[in-house]
Amino acid sequence: MHSALSVAELLLMYQASILPSSLGLPFGIAFLFGRMALPSSLTPWIFLGHLVASKACSSIEGFGFDIGLRGKDELNAFWKDENRGYDRLEAFCAAFLDGTLEQSHESSELPPTYFWSGPGVVHEVVWKTFRESVYRSDDDILLELYSPFRPQHRTYVTVLDLVAEALKDVRGVKIVRMDTANNYVLPEFGLKDKEKSSSFFFLRAAPELARQPKRFGGRGGKAEALPEKLIRFVHRETRDHLEWDVNEKVTWANRESQRRIKRLRALEKDYEKKMQEEWMQKEMEEFERYKRLGKFDNLPPMG
Repeated sequence: MHSALSVAELLLMYQASILPSSLGLPFGIAFLFGRMALPSSLTPWIFLGHLVASKACSSIEGFGFDIGLRGKDELNAFWKDENRGYDRLEAFCAAFLDGTLEQSHESSELPPTYFWSGPGVVHEVVWKTFRESVYRSDDDILLELYSPFRPQHRTYVTVLDLVAEALKDVRGVKIVRMDTANNYVLPEFGLKDKEKSSSFFFLRAAPELARQPKRFGGRGGKAEALPEKLIRFVHRETRDHLEWDVNEKVTWANRESQRRIKRLRALEKDYEKKMQEEWMQKEMEEFERYKRLGKFDNLPPMG
């Protein structure tokens, strides 16, 4: 059968990070269970440890199986149905052996309760949901790749929210967003600087391997003007196969952006100014403390 080891024994080896040379699994495979850096918690990834003897260990680098668990306490959930657990592991190994398994990459996690509620709302994705939600979607996609550390982040979140609301009645178009600080970005997007505030791409509906991202080339400017630019960008890319009134959408978006974004941008600027002033105050206090302690008494004279 699957293994001479009981589930309890396998779990004990997982918790102790012990890797036996053979578990008696199909394909002669054993699995290496690794720990996270965080104390008393385990990684949700099961990394492939050894394949059949003819496979070099270097050939498995970068491949992993996500069991979707966030902590040690949830581990039992994976093994609750032993047969299903082994079936998933065997399917993973079979995909590696026949060359159809994609390498693992950095991905953040969506909240367990998150679900996309449909048109009119931005679909939030992470790398592990990217292919299913974007490349395998039946819709045309407007995708934003953004840094969560950009200035006035909330303002620019609202920009894309407005675009999604404006296009909620346009069938066949979906608005998607993914942060670049915590997620792998495919090379075809040409994103050399993952810290760039924001980049927009249009992906026409097509089979997965035929998806070709087209970058939005609009120049920067005030955030209030960006919803209109993005709506017109989507219209240019869809007008040969979708019919919708771009002027109606732009009129609504401009009215809402003046009402929402202008006010939000002012609030965020005030907040950023306040945070900067607090930081300067703390730096001055630290400087005075060092001065009182004589930290600068032996510095060489300037010039």
